Amino acid sequence: MLQIGPIPPIGIFPDPEKTNEAAEGLTQYAGFLTAFAKSPSAFILGAVIAPIVGGLNTILYGTLEAVLFLFSGSCPDQYVVLTGGSSCGGDPTAGTWGLTDIPLVIGDAIVGAGSTIGGSAAAGTGILGVVDSISGAAVGIAQAAGPLGPVIIAAEFAAVVWLVAFVIRRAALTIPGIGG
Repeated sequence: MLQIGPIPPIGIFPDPEKTNEAAEGLTQYAGFLTAFAKSPSAFILGAVIAPIVGGLNTILYGTLEAVLFLFSGSCPDQYVVLTGGSSCGGDPTAGTWGLTDIPLVIGDAIVGAGSTIGGSAAAGTGILGVVDSISGAAVGIAQAAGPLGPVIIAAEFAAVVWLVAFVIRRAALTIPGIGG
């Protein structure tokens, strides 16, 4: 019969001090190693799924950034047209416009044209300035007329309503499909 004697210790660290240092180095991985020892299949599944989920997160984030860029442009923090400046250098036309900037530009152009044509009653410009000056003159005449003042004010009111209706009819005739 073959007898096997005591097996001499064979290890990576034959020196006991180095063995203790290695064991102390492994203590920082105790939770990691315990999770692996309890359920190796779940550990491996987690190790495979974690990069996949990270990759999907990166794809989703990039897609959302692209959608935000499409709708908001390169300066989504401000309405570039209305504020007259932006975080893109202070120039209202700086950066890339998004889809949400298109109605703002159109609205700004319409309001600008309307304020030029309509004007301001306080400044006496445009149609509102003309109506205000006529109304002011009619009110002055009505105050001077005494008891006939309400009749003059009623005639002035009728003239203003007729003028507004006339302007609206003429404006409607210029719109294709409505009157023109």
